[in-house]
Amino acid sequence: MERGQAYVRAANAIAGLAEDHHRALGRYMAFIVAGLRGPAADRLLDTAHVQQAQVVRAFLTAWDAAGNAARREDAEPGPQPMLRPPPMRGGGGGAGRRGVDVGVLREAIREARVAGTRLCDAGRGLTSILSRAGLDPAPGYTVQEVGDWLLGQQYEVKRRLALAEAAEAAVADAFAGLGPAAGSLDGRLESLTPDELAAMVALREALQLPARRQRTDKVAEWWAALSPAMRTRLTETFPRTIGALDGLPAAARHDANTRVLNADLRRYQSELAALPTAGPDGGPINVIARDDLEKKIEVLGDIQD
Repeated sequence: MERGQAYVRAANAIAGLAEDHHRALGRYMAFIVAGLRGPAADRLLDTAHVQQAQVVRAFLTAWDAAGNAARREDAEPGPQPMLRPPPMRGGGGGAGRRGVDVGVLREAIREARVAGTRLCDAGRGLTSILSRAGLDPAPGYTVQEVGDWLLGQQYEVKRRLALAEAAEAAVADAFAGLGPAAGSLDGRLESLTPDELAAMVALREALQLPARRQRTDKVAEWWAALSPAMRTRLTETFPRTIGALDGLPAAARHDANTRVLNADLRRYQSELAALPTAGPDGGPINVIARDDLEKKIEVLGDIQD
């Protein structure tokens, strides 16, 4: 009988732990929904839903093990814990134009750290309860693993913030219309290595200095600290941003602006070639649009020469 009561106490302790911690990811997920949008948000939320489901399953498995053991000893455990399902996912409507709300994502980072720590503690507690009762401690390890995953998410969200800050630094390129061959801003940012991303964040910080002279000097220091390979990579990825920077050597700006000119020229030529010159009745169409593109191509051709 005493053994049965030990299992009952274990089941009740598991139920209390489960009801306190099974929704540990809820606030983190809410911050992601509010602070991020697009494929990045979908990936984070999809993974979070899987992790939260694992937590719920681990607690229920642990309670079932203790409850069944109690019943085999003719003891009746308390009610099964009421574990609510994960919240439905919504769109990241609070995110700004570049797909992030910086303040909300900073809260997501804090929540990942706090909730991850609590979940690790809950996993260790669950492991201890199961082990003392002579039951399989595996569900406790699962909860700890999810806690470790959540702690790691703070670094993933920090990376998303860094991407957003890099986008601020490259805003001129974001709206420059470099054409399909150049790829989207998001694609260019995602292709950056951690060192390249850090360089763009450092540039943004330099551009936020209040005085023009300060900005120019800081940009010059920034450029001088980059390796030749890094300079080439950033010039290829963000030519309009690099070409517009006061403080860079004239040759570096010329190289970047030449890339922009060539990209614009190719784009205008492609747009002109795609415009029909005659309608179904054989009459001329797109006359004004073609004339505008031809003038742009002529101006850029003169500059190129």
